Amino acid sequence: MQAQILASPVFDVGNNLIGGIQKVVMTASKAIREEILPWKERISKVQDFFKKASETVNLVIKNLKMTHDLIETEKKINRLFTRSIEQINESENVLQKWKYQWILGQLYWESRNIFEAFDLSHNENYSIMDDEGRIRIIRQSLKEARGIYRAMRATIRRANQATYQFQRQKRQLEVFNRLFGKAD
Repeated sequence: MQAQILASPVFDVGNNLIGGIQKVVMTASKAIREEILPWKERISKVQDFFKKASETVNLVIKNLKMTHDLIETEKKINRLFTRSIEQINESENVLQKWKYQWILGQLYWESRNIFEAFDLSHNENYSIMDDEGRIRIIRQSLKEARGIYRAMRATIRRANQATYQFQRQKRQLEVFNRLFGKAD
């Protein structure tokens, strides 16, 4: 008879423990690769989408603000022109009156051209312009409109100075005539 040696399994507790930890880590790693990383990619795509959407919305808001500013500048130019022409017409300074009215009229005419170009660029039926072209038109129109408004204000200041100077000289002449004029 042969002697049978019963072999009992060898338990290597240290290696079995490390093997178990490796198995858990491998399972967790596999779960992360298969479940979490695709979510991360989807989340980053969603974040990129919202970032681009936010930039687009900010540009639209900026363009709307510039358009609003341009419209307000147009209103200010209209009010300034009307009020200034009325004040100049009331002035006694006849020689300077026509000069300043002509200058203000030319500036007002130029502002009308700017706003007509702006209107044409925003009219869907007449425009073949893309959004970037419209943005450039808005910026340029706003810049030119503000320049015209400043020029109108400067012209009005010069007209006021000329009127005050005329009135001062008129008063000086009256005083001179009272002091040194012929006695009646």
